[in-house]
Amino acid sequence: MVVDEYAGSDGGSSYDEQGGDEAQEQQEAIQAGVFQQYLEACDEAEVDEETDRAFTKGLLRVREYLSAGQDNTTCLICLGTIKPTEAVWQCGSSCYAQFHLPCIQEWARNQLATAAYKASRAADPGSAAADAAPAVHEWGCPKCRHGYGSSQLPRGYSCFCGKQEEPEWDPWLAPHSCGELCGKPLPGSCEHSCLLLCHPGPCPPCPLLVDASCFCGMAAMKQRCGRNEFSCRAVCGRRLACGHACPEVCHAGECPPCKEVGVHRCACGAETAKLPCWQADWHCAKPCGKTLQCGRHKCDQVCHAGPCGPCPEEGERHCPCGKALYPGLSCDEKAPLCGGTCGKLLDCGQHACQERCHYGPCSKVCREPVTKTCRCGRTEKQVLCHADVRCESKCTNMRACGRHACKRRCCDGNCPPCEEVCWRWLRCRNHKCPSACHSGPCRPCPLSQSVSCACGSNSYTLPCGAEATAKASAAHVAPPATPCPAALRQRQQRHAACSAAWCQPPAGMRQRASRTRATLGLACPAGSRAAPLSAAAAEQQKVSTKKLSRAEREAIAAQREAERLAKEKQQRLQQIGLAVLLVLGVVAIGVLLAFGVRKLAQWADALLLATSTDRQEL
Repeated sequence: MVVDEYAGSDGGSSYDEQGGDEAQEQQEAIQAGVFQQYLEACDEAEVDEETDRAFTKGLLRVREYLSAGQDNTTCLICLGTIKPTEAVWQCGSSCYAQFHLPCIQEWARNQLATAAYKASRAADPGSAAADAAPAVHEWGCPKCRHGYGSSQLPRGYSCFCGKQEEPEWDPWLAPHSCGELCGKPLPGSCEHSCLLLCHPGPCPPCPLLVDASCFCGMAAMKQRCGRNEFSCRAVCGRRLACGHACPEVCHAGECPPCKEVGVHRCACGAETAKLPCWQADWHCAKPCGKTLQCGRHKCDQVCHAGPCGPCPEEGERHCPCGKALYPGLSCDEKAPLCGGTCGKLLDCGQHACQERCHYGPCSKVCREPVTKTCRCGRTEKQVLCHADVRCESKCTNMRACGRHACKRRCCDGNCPPCEEVCWRWLRCRNHKCPSACHSGPCRPCPLSQSVSCACGSNSYTLPCGAEATAKASAAHVAPPATPCPAALRQRQQRHAACSAAWCQPPAGMRQRASRTRATLGLACPAGSRAAPLSAAAAEQQKVSTKKLSRAEREAIAAQREAERLAKEKQQRLQQIGLAVLLVLGVVAIGVLLAFGVRKLAQWADALLLATSTDRQEL
C-alpha cells in the first residue's frame, strides 16, 4: 500500500503526506534493515547489547542520524528542508552534518576565492610564495569548521558509503543511501569493515569476537574487536628502571614513575633529601666550589656530577678584541689591551665597533649615519643606524574584510585584521553576526529553536530560522482521533474571557454584526463562534493553509520582502518631507523676524528724526 502511494506521486510530497502510524512503522522497518547484519553478529557473539555501553552508544548515534534524515533535516546554509529526493553532501569529520549539494558547493567556492584573494595580497606577484599559494587553500565545514583542501571540493552526489553515484530514492531505504553494505574500514587497529547498510553518521564499533590479552599480558579472553583492550584488575608487577615493581592495577601505556620515598644525595654530594625514586637524580642550588687543576681558582658551576674540568683561564690568551696574542700568561693574570680598534660586528650586523680595544661587551646602539626608507616606501631619510623611519602617510588599502580601509600610518602593506564587528544579518533573519568584520558569507547562526506540537507531548530542535517552515514529525503527521485535552482547556479559558458583546450582540444588531464580520472575515477570538467568511477571505485562508512548494514559499517571501522595503522607503520619504517642511518653516520665521526688526528700526529712526525736528523749531 505504501509502495503504491510512493509510485504514483512525487517522492518528496508522498514522504510528507503519509500517516503517522505508517510513517513510524516504515522508519522502524528501515532501521531494522540497516542494523540487521550488525545485530546478527552481536547475537553470534552472545553479548548482551544493553550491558555493552560503548556499542549501545555507537548504535544510538547512528540511529539518531537515521531519524534526523527521515524527519526532514535542515540545511544550515540555506535553512531549507532537505528532502529525500534532493542531492546532499555529508561532512566526513566529527559532525556528519548534511547540506544541499549546491549550497555546500557555493559555500566552498566562496571560501576558496577569499583565501586566494588574501594569498595574492600577502605574497608578491611572481614570488615563490605566490606560486605556491593555490596549493594551501582550504575551505571549512559550516558546522564543525573542519578544513578541506581545494581538491576536496564536492563534485557530485553519491550515497553515504560512496559506492553509488546519484542514488535513487527508495521509500524502504534510508534517504540518500544505496541499500548495500557500508563496507568502510572501521577505526583503530581493527581490520574488519562496517556491517551496517549504507548509513549516515559514523560507523559503530566492530562487534566481532577476537582473542585479546589484558594490558599487562597476564590474562587472555574473548573480547569485541572494537573494544579488545581490557584490564585484568591484577597488580601490574613490571620492573621499573629503579628496580622496584610497578604497584598499579593492570593499566594501558607505560608504567607511572616510581613513588617509593628514599634518602638521595644531590649530584655534587653536598646535600641529602627524602624524595621519590623518580626524583633521585636532583641538583642543589649551591656552587660546586671544588679547586680546579690550576690550584688558583675554584669551580663556579652549580651542583654537577663528574670532574670539574680544566681552568677556563689557562692556555693561549688574547686581548679582548682578539687581535693580539699573549702566550705564557698564567691563569691569574689579566690579558692587557692591545690599543687598536675593536672591530667586532655590532648587533645591527652591518657596522663594526669603532672604539678602542676594551673589556666587556660592545655598545648595542650603532651610531653610523645611513639612508633608510620608511616602511611604506614613500619617504627616504638619513638617520642613525639604530633609528627607525616612519612617515605620516595613511594606508589606503582595504583590509581583509573588503569593507574598511587600513588607515594605519606608514603601513608596510601587511594590513592588520579588521577590528570592527560584522553586525550583518544572518540567514536566519533573527540575529546579527557577532564575529569580527570578515569577507564572504557569514557563518550559520549557532543558536537553535525548539518546536513542539499543540499539546506539547512531542518536540524537536531546529536550527534558528527554520522554525517558520517546520513540519510535524512522522509520529504527529496524522491528526489525532480525539481533541487534544490541553487545547480544549485553553479554548475554554479563552471562551470564558471572550466578551458577550462579541459572541452574543443584542437582538437588533445580530444580523448587522454578522454581516460586518463576514465582510471583514473576522471570527470570535475564542474560536467558539466563527463568523461566516466572505469568498475572498475563504480563498485567502485556503491559500494560507495549502502546502506550498519551496519555489512558491520563496516567491511569497520575496514579495513580502519587496513590500517591506517599499514601506520603509515610503516612511523615509515621509520623514524627509517633514524635515524639509520644518527647515522651510524655520527659514520663513527667520525672514519674517528680520523683516520685522528692519521695519521697527525704520520706525524708530523716523520717530527720532521727528523729535529732533520739533526741538529745533522750538
